[in-house]
Amino acid sequence: MSEENIRTLDLNGTYKTKQVAEYLNETPQTIRNICNEFEPYISEIGRTGESGHRIFTYKNIEELDAIIKMTKSGLTYNQVKERLKTPSGIAETMPTVSDELDFCERMAKVLKPSLETAIREVMMENAENQNQNNNLMLIEMNNSLREEREKMIHEIDTLKDMLIELKNENQELFDKLIESNKKKGILNFFRK
Repeated sequence: MSEENIRTLDLNGTYKTKQVAEYLNETPQTIRNICNEFEPYISEIGRTGESGHRIFTYKNIEELDAIIKMTKSGLTYNQVKERLKTPSGIAETMPTVSDELDFCERMAKVLKPSLETAIREVMMENAENQNQNNNLMLIEMNNSLREEREKMIHEIDTLKDMLIELKNENQELFDKLIESNKKKGILNFFRK
């Protein structure tokens, strides 16, 4: 499969014969021939309703790719079938670790830009959420400070009222003292 084809291949998707042929750079007739000849060696291939057209999965495409590579290496169909009957032959239809690694590296290159974009969007959203959280905290702190200020103003008003009462009481006492001193002064004047 070419790297360009892998970019468009959805691992969970399903594909028609013509699409598989394009992915594997083969003709649709070659794909049909391989499917007919090697049907017992390929994972179950789905079929559409009444028309019975084949529907392939990613796994089917990998298996077909391995079988085609064996036939292109010079093996006859019978030799490929004999190979597929052995554990090592079955293993040939499975991707090797290096194939998987190559595939993963290609997919990483393909997915990297969209992942980077998604990460940037998530980071921006997180930053926006953090700003909103900070704003909410500031609003809560502001409300709390406003409540404390109101309490302090109330306490100051209460203290002012108490000071006014004390001032009035002191004035009354002072007035009484002066009155008393005046009376004493007049009485003292007469006592002499």
